[in-house]
Amino acid sequence: MSRLEAGLVHVEQKAFQLFPLLYRLEDEYLQLAEIQGISLSVDSRILCLSENQENILNSDVIVQTDPVLLENIFRNLISNALKYTQTGNISIACAVAEHGYIVTVKDTGIGIAEQDLQKVFDAFYQVDNPERDRNKGIGLGLSIVRQTCQLLNLDLKMDSQLGQGTQVTIHLKSATRADKTEKPLQEALQMQVTVLVIDDEQLIIDGMKVMLELWGCQVLTCQTPEEAMQIITSSRDIHLLLVDYRLRDHWKGTNLVREIRTSLNQPELPAIIISGETDPKCIKEMQTAGLDILHKPIKPAQLRSLMQHVLHMQ
Repeated sequence: MSRLEAGLVHVEQKAFQLFPLLYRLEDEYLQLAEIQGISLSVDSRILCLSENQENILNSDVIVQTDPVLLENIFRNLISNALKYTQTGNISIACAVAEHGYIVTVKDTGIGIAEQDLQKVFDAFYQVDNPERDRNKGIGLGLSIVRQTCQLLNLDLKMDSQLGQGTQVTIHLKSATRADKTEKPLQEALQMQVTVLVIDDEQLIIDGMKVMLELWGCQVLTCQTPEEAMQIITSSRDIHLLLVDYRLRDHWKGTNLVREIRTSLNQPELPAIIISGETDPKCIKEMQTAGLDILHKPIKPAQLRSLMQHVLHMQ
């Protein structure tokens, strides 16, 4: 946030296909939406706002802007929609507009009162958090969206009705063809958090450690509950627990998370249970414990998205 305010964020304009980015984000956030019992979808059709416009394929939608910063905008919009939508759906659609395209992120969430519409773009403002509870995040998402749109010279508009939902639209400039030198999108931010990974399979631990360190995490690992309790005794500055559901000696990850939280006196310490369970009773047990679940096989994009969600980093 401070880098945006200070004008230190570098903009690298490129021409690139829009829909691969949207589809990747859909895949990344889909499990989070399913956990919350709502649907998330990207409309593959290109909507035409005028009868005179010709139908085009989504593969022909090429835009000109900074792809990394645009991805960060959509991450914040989707994360915000997930936060304030309890039932219904979140949809992302693209329409042809003058000199470009309009992308819409629409939800059926709690909506925003008219007097709050401009306030939601202010840093640290949250519609449902007057008591400033940091467990609900710190309210930077939409402020980052607005400042990034200003940096990229993108038109941003929000419409909302209290109790019915919110719609955010962004006007993107079109380009004739994608840059041939376009590189895969890189994650804009390093996580810089300490993660304790607990799994009884060393191969899984090794793979998780490599991946998390690439994301900027400091990683602590162990295979047994006893080792986990020893680690938290000597290293109390832990930001996140990644725990397998079934551990050695008949331990369950849900019970171990409870023990660690109690020992550290941190009842809200973020934790993710990694599970291959399909038994509804086991899944209900994890949900009743208030824990976020990541189902095996693990997709890196989904893990990163869920980590950012539970750590309130979006």
